[in-house]
Amino acid sequence: MAEPGSELVLPWRPGQRVMEWGGGDHPVIRPNLDVRWLKTVDQVVDFSWPLPMPDGEWDGIFCRFLLEHLSWRKVRVALSEMHRLLKPGGQAVIITANIKAQAQHLVDTPDDQWSDDLVCEIFGSQDYDGGLWRMNSHYCGFSPAYIERLLKEAGFWKDTLTYLIFWST
Repeated sequence: MAEPGSELVLPWRPGQRVMEWGGGDHPVIRPNLDVRWLKTVDQVVDFSWPLPMPDGEWDGIFCRFLLEHLSWRKVRVALSEMHRLLKPGGQAVIITANIKAQAQHLVDTPDDQWSDDLVCEIFGSQDYDGGLWRMNSHYCGFSPAYIERLLKEAGFWKDTLTYLIFWST
C-alpha cells in the first residue's frame, strides 16, 4: 500500500504559497509546520492555539493525518486558523481518519484476529520515543459528516476544500 498522500495530485501551481501542517519527518510541501523539533520541520508550532502568522497570505495548506492528534476541544481552533491563514480562494487539502469506518472495522473483526495494528487505527501508533509517544496518539475522531460540519463552522465551503479524504483500512 502506498504512503497515504503519496498518490495525490495536489491543486497548487509553482509559485503559489503553500504550507504543510504536520508533515513530520516525511513532508510533501515546504514549509513544514509540526509540533516536533526535526530536521525536516521548518517551524515548530502548537496547532491548538492561534499561529503567529498574518491573515490571508497562503494559497494553500496541506494537512495530512494531523487533526486526529489534536484534542477534540482544540480542533475548531486549528480549522479556524487554517481558514484565517488562507487567501480568499485559497485551498485546503485535508486528510484525516474516518473513525466511524475504523470503529466498524474493529466491530467486524473477529476477536481472535485482533492485533496491535488494529487497535492502532483508533488510538494511533504511539511510537515516538520517550514521553513524545503522546504526540502520536489520537485524541479525537471524525465521521465524514462531522468533519464537514466543523469545516463549515470554520468558514470553509465545499468549493474551498479540494479534497476531503478519509483513509481507512
